[in-house]
Amino acid sequence: MHHTSPPIVDIFFPGFSGVTAALHHLLNGNLDSYAGLLCICGLLMISGKFLCRTVGGFVDTYFTSKTDVHDPDEAYDMLECWFSAQEFAKKACSSLASVDSRRGRALIHPTCDIAAKKPLHFTPWRERLSFRYKGRLLTLQCTQNDLNLFPRKTMTVSCIGRSSQILRDFMNECRVEYLRLSENKTSVFEHYNNGWKRAITRDVRPIDTVVMKEELKQMLLRDIRSFLDPKARSWYANRGIPYRRGYLLYGRPGTGKSSLSMSIAGCFGLDIYVLSLAGVNDGRLSVLFAELPQRCVVLLEDVDAVGTTRTRDTEPDESDLGSEASRNSSKPLGALSLSGLLNVLDGVASQEGRVLIMTTNHIEHLDNALIRPGRVDVKIEFQLADAGVIRKLFCTVFEQSGEELSDTETRDKSNEKVQQLAAQFAAVVPELEFSPADILSFLLANRGSPANALDDAEGWVMNSRKVCPLRLPFLRSYSTLAEGGRRHLRRIGMPYTETEHENVNDFEAFREKRRRETINNDAFGRRGRAFEAGALVIPAQAMLLYLAVEIEVALSSSSNQFSFSKPHDSFIRQAPSHLKWYRIV
Repeated sequence: MHHTSPPIVDIFFPGFSGVTAALHHLLNGNLDSYAGLLCICGLLMISGKFLCRTVGGFVDTYFTSKTDVHDPDEAYDMLECWFSAQEFAKKACSSLASVDSRRGRALIHPTCDIAAKKPLHFTPWRERLSFRYKGRLLTLQCTQNDLNLFPRKTMTVSCIGRSSQILRDFMNECRVEYLRLSENKTSVFEHYNNGWKRAITRDVRPIDTVVMKEELKQMLLRDIRSFLDPKARSWYANRGIPYRRGYLLYGRPGTGKSSLSMSIAGCFGLDIYVLSLAGVNDGRLSVLFAELPQRCVVLLEDVDAVGTTRTRDTEPDESDLGSEASRNSSKPLGALSLSGLLNVLDGVASQEGRVLIMTTNHIEHLDNALIRPGRVDVKIEFQLADAGVIRKLFCTVFEQSGEELSDTETRDKSNEKVQQLAAQFAAVVPELEFSPADILSFLLANRGSPANALDDAEGWVMNSRKVCPLRLPFLRSYSTLAEGGRRHLRRIGMPYTETEHENVNDFEAFREKRRRETINNDAFGRRGRAFEAGALVIPAQAMLLYLAVEIEVALSSSSNQFSFSKPHDSFIRQAPSHLKWYRIV
């Protein structure tokens, strides 16, 4: 019995011979008579597909109105928010699931505990979704361009007809609904590539909850309200004055500068645009400012951290100030130059109508050109908490509101007791030693009981002093000794005679400064050259023992302690055994 090998075609396409034999039997062995018919059918299918595509493209080009909206434009959030709330959109076969609740979709379920539940949000995706609006058939299509370095999503809304008015009406309805959902909320935008992207939406923070000196707060609100008055723009224009306003909030960290900025935006119904100058060059900064809307709050946080300062390694004479300012103003500092920042603030092409707020922890590090009048119109210092701020923080945390306690009489008695405890709390916590953020953090840890907060206050103060001795407003950190003469280190608030001094309240900033400085160990008492002593870190327990001290110090490269001159050995012997004087390099 001979075995025949299968046809070669069956090796590559198994079963091909069997299918061919079945067709041959079905057509009575005459395949040639159907070949022409099969070719005609195939040609008609290809032609029909081409014809449909051509006709569809022609209608789409000449008889269809379209509106394209690109992410991250805010109009994209408006469309996405509208479609996500529609019932027909939930029936889409293709949808995009996301838990990103920071943008417009968070407005759809404002009462949802997003942080805890992380709900999924679904929006139509990669299909043509048809719906009716005012009796007209509209079509939505979502696409994404993956060819670029940064993929960009696009929503396209279209309708048959040459008039685009129906699309404009639809977009306006989306905008109105979006603004309705945004009421009593503050939108925070961050820069994204060369544009702005909504980062988060927060409830408006009442201005009354910002704890600071009331007179400063009211002065700032009056100034901004006057600037945003509808008649103000024409008033500025008639007098040839640029219609913009700048504010500088400066002070220690945790004193409420950023909180006040957020509250101001919510108080006046403005969006806030937060710009981090790190990693932004001159060209990109100019584009970002050009993309700002006319009415908004622009927040430049920690402008001192960018390096836009005048060089302070050596102090210039008055005659050299102009030339040095000119050199440093145009010097590129990292990716951003000071001149580039100044141009976007008040240059020829600078944006008008915006409220500019700059914050800094170290106003002394800022160049005078950056904070001169015209760029910065109002400067407000945020100090550490005084007695009034301490009392108000206590009352803010523990006083009952009408929603929490409906009985008016009981609520009044409870709040009166809280005010009494607040006065006692302010007597325990020292003034101008802790920031409002520090005090608020402690109070929130005891928010269940104001009495416990009062009982634990003294221990908290002592523990905070042990952990952070540099919090004490005790001393001027260094003194310049010239020509063998003594310069004095004195407690802050007392008279001092040194001509060059610095109040060190920020340990990290001071340590960085000491790293950059060159210490000349041979300068002291020999050739009369300038000598800078290191910072003195004094434990809190020894604070009250020393009110005014004259010290001559010489740095020793082989020791972590200062060496003191003989006339002051008696002072050292009077110090407690645990007191050490450290050198910071």
